[in-house]
Amino acid sequence: MAVREKMMEAGKKFGRVGKLIISLNGFVPKPHTPLQWAPMESEKSIERRLKYVEKLFRGVPNVEIRTMSSRIAHQQALLSLGDRRMTNFLIELDKGANWKEALRNADVDASFFTTRGRETAEFLPWNIVDNGLDDGFMLKEWHKAMESRITPPCPATDNCTRCGVC
Repeated sequence: MAVREKMMEAGKKFGRVGKLIISLNGFVPKPHTPLQWAPMESEKSIERRLKYVEKLFRGVPNVEIRTMSSRIAHQQALLSLGDRRMTNFLIELDKGANWKEALRNADVDASFFTTRGRETAEFLPWNIVDNGLDDGFMLKEWHKAMESRITPPCPATDNCTRCGVC
């Protein structure tokens, strides 16, 4: 609650308290990021965790919790991590099918794309896109993330060689 206390203290300077809005979402791995190999939690697990945090803050004055549905998080992951096998799924959606029907009709196992961890040697659909990053940079960042280590922000200098973009 230290954040709320600081907010209350800052609000006194302006003569009003204000509101602290906390936005929580399930983790959605995205292509071309160090966590592109990470699996996503199941929808039920994400919902359970979000409800737990919401419960902790329920009744706390001047604090509002906003969450994104775990279903939408999984839809984001499916669209961002899918490959050419998603084509028939998208065609089914265009025909008017809902998500579950489209997955079933297209014979797509959503969990293959969302909750399955990937091997770092696995060819990923987005590997055909050259984003300018050095091939080993994301892998180094992945290993650092798994060790809870961080990389300082990019200095964006002309002689930067950390990621290969500069």
